[in-house]
Amino acid sequence: MKRMLRERWNRFFFTEEVPYGLALVRMCLPLALLIPLIPRWPHARELFSTDGAAAPLWESFGFPGLLPIPSGPLAVALCTLLGWSLVALAIGWRSRTAAAIAALLTAYLGMLDMLGSLTKYTCIATHVLLLLALSPCGAVWSVDAWLCRSPAPWPQAPAGRQRRYALWPQRLIQWLFAIIYFAAAMTKLQTPFFVTGDQLYFWLLTNVNFANPLGEWLSLYPPMLVVMGLITIVWEILFPFLCWRGISKWCMLTIGAAFHVMTALMLGLIVFPLVCLACYWAFVTEAEMQRLLVWVRRLNRRWFRRAVRGGRPLPVSAPPPAWASPQASAVTFAAAAAVLIGLGLELEHWLDPYQARRGGAPHTPPVIAPELARRMLSGTERIQVRDKVFGFDVGSRTLGGLLADSKAEFRHGQRAIIECTVVPPHEDLWLEVNLHDARNRLIERTGQVMTRERIRSHFFFEMSERYPAGEYELVLLIEGQEVSRRRIAIREQRPGSAPPGSDAAGPPRVSSRDFDSIPRDVTSFRRDS
Repeated sequence: MKRMLRERWNRFFFTEEVPYGLALVRMCLPLALLIPLIPRWPHARELFSTDGAAAPLWESFGFPGLLPIPSGPLAVALCTLLGWSLVALAIGWRSRTAAAIAALLTAYLGMLDMLGSLTKYTCIATHVLLLLALSPCGAVWSVDAWLCRSPAPWPQAPAGRQRRYALWPQRLIQWLFAIIYFAAAMTKLQTPFFVTGDQLYFWLLTNVNFANPLGEWLSLYPPMLVVMGLITIVWEILFPFLCWRGISKWCMLTIGAAFHVMTALMLGLIVFPLVCLACYWAFVTEAEMQRLLVWVRRLNRRWFRRAVRGGRPLPVSAPPPAWASPQASAVTFAAAAAVLIGLGLELEHWLDPYQARRGGAPHTPPVIAPELARRMLSGTERIQVRDKVFGFDVGSRTLGGLLADSKAEFRHGQRAIIECTVVPPHEDLWLEVNLHDARNRLIERTGQVMTRERIRSHFFFEMSERYPAGEYELVLLIEGQEVSRRRIAIREQRPGSAPPGSDAAGPPRVSSRDFDSIPRDVTSFRRDS
């Protein structure tokens, strides 16, 4: 038994394959990380140096001075070096060195600006870059492979001529995502607002990241959010068990790709889904990539040669020149990094975004209005009661604890469901929903306590025949203050149909005319203002 487990362990981690998956991760991940780095580079002095407003992570944990905060020019140089290492990693030039530099600088600069640069994708990318630094990610499709005179695997040379390596770095990337998804599912299960769809509901309505018009549209259908949240939790729990091989792997990866694309469309995320999708290439095996390459070669013969080269064969990759040895590439790599750092410092000096070195007075903070300054320095204002209400809707059906429809007309025998949603966080609240007739007379009242851990309450009104047909209003009161109204209509029951839940041959009911003839006094139900 022990020997069998050892053999399975060795076969899982140390089977040798051509690292196609790692090469694809190496090419795609740096391109995703360059998206946030490029707009941050002009502000490196402000974000990561003592000249600006750095927010180091270790300060918040009570370890002042744990790592040095660079000066302004040094911060610009580090950002430039990070950009160069990502470009070099994408093309596969000194792949391991570039991945190690990118991993260190991504973690260090992220911790220097924990307010904006330290995010979930920063942590994931740092781990993946570290594993790439320990892996043969530059063995194929790279400048390193060209300098080593490795035969090009696409489209001429078969993969069998390529050198194979142990799979353990690729397996560790796979395990990283399996653990991330499983831990995320456990966190969601302990977050009641996610299971009910409330957390996702508020995310869809915010533009904290970028604009998300699809999210705003989906917020109109809250029951769909409950279904999507449950599917997400189930998928994240099953991912570590089904993501390894066969049809189940491709099902998990397809659902994951759709999930990350939807986070871009619904939540306005950009870099996080691109980082995760780039790392999905680590799940591709050599056999699967070979099948894809065979299909690409066939497509190349049938279409590309005829359309582009008129049927002439593609030229074979030329061998590297004699001077481009692997030993000389290290010196060239360091020299290129030094030149780019110098150019970056000169460009930042020439741009001078803060007018600290060019002629004239430097930038000064704008003076705000005195009234605004007094408001900012004054105490926290009490939130008005009407500002605590997020939604006040009327319907007739619920799904997963959420109102599934919106309705303003009811017939005798139907039930109206009133849903009140407030903005978290809030204190314990007393909510009332009163039914008023067309003359604003109080007909029915009901109330309940909404405790501080809830954000949604439901009220139920049975539209029996004791309410005459006509126009009514539902009035929402919080702590005795009116905050919202909804107009509804009650109609007569259709001839020949019985109300839901009743027997057509049952006892006769009191008609609306009889109800009008009953004397009643509603003034005693009025609440003093």
